[in-house]
Amino acid sequence: MQPRLAVVSVLAAALAATGFLAASPEVQAQKGNSFTDRSRVMRGGGGGADRNIKTEMPKNTRQGVGTPPAEKGGTKTRGGSSTFVIDNRTGWYISVYVNGRFSATVGPYGNVSGYANPGSYALYARANFDDGSFRAWGPRVVQMTSGVRTTWTLSR
Repeated sequence: MQPRLAVVSVLAAALAATGFLAASPEVQAQKGNSFTDRSRVMRGGGGGADRNIKTEMPKNTRQGVGTPPAEKGGTKTRGGSSTFVIDNRTGWYISVYVNGRFSATVGPYGNVSGYANPGSYALYARANFDDGSFRAWGPRVVQMTSGVRTTWTLSR
């Protein structure tokens, strides 16, 4: 399997397997096709664990994870699925989390795309730096609607 295809498969499986994360006060619902977030500079070390991250990138199992979406041979749902794109407009590697679980890494100026079942998903992204600081996007709750393409653009 090609690396990009593997990332899309992992992200699609994570979106399909996770449920709705209750929104905290700073999380705002977003309905629509496209939105852009600017990063916030954060310093690591003294603040403890990042409360937006429940699990880091997991190890692979030979069986794989989750069930494939309908477009990849999985069970078809009544409402169909929606398409999503995460558009990295920075020169950094960015880790993407869906409902607090690691889903993908987007390379510098790259994109990842996939399918998701209709529903609400909390998105969070983070670029870690060698000096212990990081930049973060979100968390942002997105309503995925059947047949609608949603794009999350991450910029400096």
